[in-house]
Amino acid sequence: MPFRYNPITGELDVVLGPGGGGTASTQFDADSGSAVPTALGVITLSGSTGITTGAAGNTVSFMVSDDVPTTFTTDGSNAVATGNTLAIEGAGGIVTSGSGPTVTIDGSALGDVTGPGSSTDNALVRWDGATGQLVQNSVVTLTDAGALDGITTATISTAVIVPAMTAPAGFNMNINAATGFNYNTNLGDDVGANVFNINNNSGTAQMTVNSLGVITLATWNGDTVTEVYGGTNQSTYTQGDILYASAANTLSKLPAASDGQVLTLASGVPSWATPTVGTVTSVSGTANRITSTGGATPVIDIAATYVGQTSLTTLGTVTTGTWNGTAVAEAYGGTNQTTYAQGDILYASAANTLSKLSAGSDDEVLTLASGVPTWAAAGGGGAWSLISTSTASSSASISFTGLSSTYYAYKIVITDLQPATDGVEFYMRTSTNNGSSYDSGSSDYDSAGLRSSDLNISEYGFTAAQIYLHHDLLDLSNASNEENSWEIMLYNPSATHYTQMTYAAAVVEDNSRFWYCSGSGMRNSAADVDAIQFLMSSGNISTGTFKLYGLTAS
Repeated sequence: MPFRYNPITGELDVVLGPGGGGTASTQFDADSGSAVPTALGVITLSGSTGITTGAAGNTVSFMVSDDVPTTFTTDGSNAVATGNTLAIEGAGGIVTSGSGPTVTIDGSALGDVTGPGSSTDNALVRWDGATGQLVQNSVVTLTDAGALDGITTATISTAVIVPAMTAPAGFNMNINAATGFNYNTNLGDDVGANVFNINNNSGTAQMTVNSLGVITLATWNGDTVTEVYGGTNQSTYTQGDILYASAANTLSKLPAASDGQVLTLASGVPSWATPTVGTVTSVSGTANRITSTGGATPVIDIAATYVGQTSLTTLGTVTTGTWNGTAVAEAYGGTNQTTYAQGDILYASAANTLSKLSAGSDDEVLTLASGVPTWAAAGGGGAWSLISTSTASSSASISFTGLSSTYYAYKIVITDLQPATDGVEFYMRTSTNNGSSYDSGSSDYDSAGLRSSDLNISEYGFTAAQIYLHHDLLDLSNASNEENSWEIMLYNPSATHYTQMTYAAAVVEDNSRFWYCSGSGMRNSAADVDAIQFLMSSGNISTGTFKLYGLTAS
């Protein structure tokens, strides 16, 4: 229909070129039925003045396909002559001021193109037929961002470089000798991200290459792979063949030889040969190592002058010989000891460490003290055992740890004790964490006792941060030959109770006056005592020998 009124936009459309092909000329009769609503007034198409309408505000549109301009030839055959007018009237239809009933609008000179009434957004346009004037819609789209979508099969006839491709589920790529690379969706399954499959016509994967270029599934049916690419450059083999490098980067086949032959070298390459069989005619040794009597039946031996080697690395069993090396360590089955005195006993003094226990006195028996063997007086139980000895030498303190229920009571004998500082006091404290710390609170201990000298007797008693081991009014001397001695008893310290102790002491005051002191002390808290400490009120312990004994419970 050459003229079409659009009731939505209020426009009158003139369409040139038929929608389904044919002539590119559009004809309409000037005296045909009314094509323009009366309300539009008169539309005048003039060669000199253009297009005018009888009513203001109205529009007449002349279109060929999609806004292709239409050319009106005003002085051609059967057209509006120059100076005449073509009028489209709402009431009178189409009239001309010149002669002739027909007006022809010819768009063939432009090769006008027409298409369907609607299309898919971003769809690529395809030719419909071979006229060059008809187009049609397609399922392939090209987005504003340049993404191409909707292709199900692509045949590539020349080499292309694809910077990136996202394959949908079921998308595969075939290599065809005649057509090059053919992408299709009728073979195999989704190849997945960063993986490229080459399938056969049944969809079975023939080769899989991942993004790193590693072939994970393939059968190579091409030319033989050469040596420089990890191949052998060989395609056939006979049973018994051996591959060897006959030249640089060249592999060759050595056929199997006769049974009994051996592989040897000839001119630097492997070769089969008959083994040589003969008689030994001479064997020589190495000076100061191996001796040989020579001849066809030599006697081989180790040279008497052989001094050995610095190390032996071969495993074996030495069946005869004398070891004159360094002492064999415990970890290698030795004792790590080189000398012994009569009566010595070997025992493990620590993990993987052997020590010697010297012989005790006659009639003593071997017992345990702090988990290691020791000699002690024989008895049916209840005997004192020496556990440990500690000697002071300008020591800040002397401690004994590891007190346990092995012993019912402990005795500490102190001899030749002198303080480094004159006029100080001697204390004792206890611990419940094996000596990591010692209790020293201001009311942790009670002390009580007596002192006597020249018929002068005085007592004391108080609560303090330590147990006093003499009268609190008596200060010790550090003068030459004015040493002090104690015997201290500690009762069942491993029990969780108020641990008690007693002492007897011979002490010299800092004014050189001699005193006998006795007393007792108690830890004012129910606790398991496992360590004790001796210290001065100020300064170090200059000298003194401390011996710890244990009394077994039975």
